Amino acid sequence: MCRGVVVAQVRRGRVDRNTLFESLQGAFVSGALLVIGSGVSAGYGLPTMPQLAHTLIDEVPRRLVRANVDSGTWAVVSAALKAGAQLEVAMDTIENGDPIVSVIEEVTAEAVSARELEALKALASSRDSRGLPELLSYFGRTAAEPTVVTTNYDRLIEFACELENVAVDTGFLGKHLGRFSEEASRNEMLIPSRVRRGSVPSTSRKPHIRLAKPHGSLDWYLVDDAPRFSSAALGLERLMITPGQSKYLSAHKPPFDAHMQRAKDAIDIATSMVFVGYGFNDVHLQTHFPPRLAAGVPTVVMARSLTDSARDYLGKHPHILALERDDSAPEDTLVYQHGTVTRFSGDALWGIEQLMAEVLIP
Repeated sequence: MCRGVVVAQVRRGRVDRNTLFESLQGAFVSGALLVIGSGVSAGYGLPTMPQLAHTLIDEVPRRLVRANVDSGTWAVVSAALKAGAQLEVAMDTIENGDPIVSVIEEVTAEAVSARELEALKALASSRDSRGLPELLSYFGRTAAEPTVVTTNYDRLIEFACELENVAVDTGFLGKHLGRFSEEASRNEMLIPSRVRRGSVPSTSRKPHIRLAKPHGSLDWYLVDDAPRFSSAALGLERLMITPGQSKYLSAHKPPFDAHMQRAKDAIDIATSMVFVGYGFNDVHLQTHFPPRLAAGVPTVVMARSLTDSARDYLGKHPHILALERDDSAPEDTLVYQHGTVTRFSGDALWGIEQLMAEVLIP
């Protein structure tokens, strides 16, 4: 049902199946941008933002005592979370240099990594929940160098791409303790062409995805004051930006600055934008979307449940096509566009699996 939707003149309407499918297919064109949020990871069993908030409420006080850190900041943040504040909003009051930042990063990394392994096992061993790999494979074929932006710390995207033999440009080069070099990583995507002697050699690029992770990743570490990549759990300081004012300081350091620039560049030139499981709550990335939405760039938003922030965007930019689960009939999809909300029966198109099976590669 329609729940607090911030859309002008909301009314029940009818949507033509062919028109809807054509709109969804048309979003995945050359120059498209794919933004993947925590809702996708949650679908594979990783903690949601509310679950992560509960973990932090329980664990951070114990870690502070263990580290002999006396921080009144956490009491304020914890009270806000218990009162129902969103994690990103509650933690944005944490100032640069506050000692609880490292504790929060540690607890967050442990909470995510604890669930990540099971998700990766499920992806590798089952063909029943391969929606993400199939989506990334499909998206990787839409252009020579499509960009995926994610605020997630986990490695589901990288893992899913390799399952489908899709190369990933992460900005790091190496297998066990990779170094950060955007140029070297980009050159890894080149395919040298065989030419006759005396002619000018040419190169092409293998099909791949350019990944932007402006908030960091579980496999990014600080080693000898330099950003390094390793799939092994090194027990060293991870390079992750958690919500709070410290993110603005960290964002100007490598590799975060380069990945944010990747995201911004891709947003600025996107011919269309597809948001999957993204809540529009991240103030760090959020400033870059409104100008493109105001310009009328074709946009699709898919989510199990649209956040209040996402609904606000629908109200400001009615050309957005949004899909979410109908809680009164979970197999149905609520479709929002141009001030109407329509129940599309029989196909849970808000989910990646159904999108792939019914729309993109039926």
